[in-house]
Amino acid sequence: MFVIIAIGLTGMVNAQTEKSDKLTTEQKADKRTERMKKSLKLTEAQIPKVKEANLKMIQQKEQLKAEVKQRKQSIKENHKNELNTVLTPEQMKKASGMIAKKEKRMKKRKE
Repeated sequence: MFVIIAIGLTGMVNAQTEKSDKLTTEQKADKRTERMKKSLKLTEAQIPKVKEANLKMIQQKEQLKAEVKQRKQSIKENHKNELNTVLTPEQMKKASGMIAKKEKRMKKRKE
């Protein structure tokens, strides 16, 4: 019985995570503002200003996330190119396989 409950809770957490990833920037700001409105008892005058601040912060975070992702990809490409100049084709093939396995493990760990 305990195992069934644990599996159910895990599924709920995963569903919530996926759901928040699919929200638009505007929806995320609305949701955050609504939570703040309730917990901080915001006045009607404060709500639009808080929403604007939340929207700005979320946009900046999403932009930073995209920039970091792009930078990581660039670093990986540079590393691969550098290895290509040092390793033999046979070694490079083996290294590429090792890198692919590592990326697969990391991706699986994130899920």
